[in-house]
Amino acid sequence: MLRHALPELWALACIPLLSLSASIHAEPDPRDAGAAVPEAVYRSPLADYRRFEEPAEVADWRATNDTVGRIGGWRTYAMEAYQEDAAEPETGAESSGHSGHMQH
Repeated sequence: MLRHALPELWALACIPLLSLSASIHAEPDPRDAGAAVPEAVYRSPLADYRRFEEPAEVADWRATNDTVGRIGGWRTYAMEAYQEDAAEPETGAESSGHSGHMQH
């Protein structure tokens, strides 16, 4: 009989501990204007802001523009990017999930 009552006895023994825990972690009543509340902590998002610093040496934009013009302008850069993509051909039919489309 005692074996069946043991869980109930443990539950009764834990009630004071639960009430003690609730009183320790009790929050103040939000309707009570005089209740003690923890101090609000504000950290500005700009607290770690660092001013932008120009690089020590900046190339003259006219000279840079002339260099790009001698190389061939933006089209040369576009062709370089296109050639890099074309240099990596697909290997086998499994390389693309769409390889079987439009084959009627």
